[in-house]
Amino acid sequence: MSKRLRGLLVVIQFAVSIIIIIGSIIVYRQLNFMTRSNLGFDKENLIVIRRSDAFWRQRETFREQVTPD
Repeated sequence: MSKRLRGLLVVIQFAVSIIIIIGSIIVYRQLNFMTRSNLGFDKENLIVIRRSDAFWRQRETFREQVTPD
């Protein structure tokens, strides 16, 4: 019984390690794709609004400052 259990645990450990390696490769390829692909917009002309609640309270002021006269 002990040999069977030990063998089973070795097989499970090997399978888990293969799954982790495959998962790591998939995550690496996804991150590589995200960093090197064309995003569809120019990163230089981008505004990041971190607090949307503050933005919505002052959106008219923002619109006045951004729109050309």
